[in-house]
Amino acid sequence: MNTSTVCAYLAVFALASCGGASEESILRSQREYDLAVGLYGEQDTAGAFEHLLEAIELDPDNADAHLLLGNLFMINRQDSQQAEHHMREAIRANEAVEARTGLPSEARNALGVLYNNAQRYEEAALTRDRANAFANAVTRQRLMDQLRAAGDVEVRLHDTILHVRHGVLVDACDEGQLPTGLELPAPDAPPYPAPLPRDAADEVLCLARALEKASFHARLLSCTGEWAQPAAPVPEITRLDILPALAA
Repeated sequence: MNTSTVCAYLAVFALASCGGASEESILRSQREYDLAVGLYGEQDTAGAFEHLLEAIELDPDNADAHLLLGNLFMINRQDSQQAEHHMREAIRANEAVEARTGLPSEARNALGVLYNNAQRYEEAALTRDRANAFANAVTRQRLMDQLRAAGDVEVRLHDTILHVRHGVLVDACDEGQLPTGLELPAPDAPPYPAPLPRDAADEVLCLARALEKASFHARLLSCTGEWAQPAAPVPEITRLDILPALAA
């Protein structure tokens, strides 16, 4: 089962109780989207268009269907108006359902390519900057969430033992020595996923970035939660003169 399918099943419970598309419509929409992806992979563009339109008719908040349809309007039909409409609908739908973390960045990447191809360079640059800002924000949040989700952690980094609790450093000592505590107390950090105070958030991010950079030299000694290093970054846009990859 691919990521889009999993997200569709999760979205069923969020939307069905909020006056959105019915459970049956959401699942049928996802099946239409999956068919469209398969047909496009077989170079049956007309068939892909048909099933994508049906997917959106069944569930107007199917963000992946909007994004793929927008790409096809741009690439195969050179219809910039329809392409822009569906790319923006993909962003709107993803915000409504929170279907897939990386989708807004992909949609803004596609919009940037569309604007660049249409020589709307100022809009292309703005879209690129917004997409990269979003990608950086998501990457930062992933780093912080992963470290906090690890709970009470001991990590050996070279010859130093770091004791991290809920994302903040509470102790550090040389290997083989007893911990003596830090000169400054750690900021209060509630267990994940409770919101962090600003001072704690700054420290969590700083520590998460440091551990990420040193992840190949770090050895996990103990962990009460789930340890996941390194984090998967959200890709940034580096060029606007190439077409975005289509959903697979």
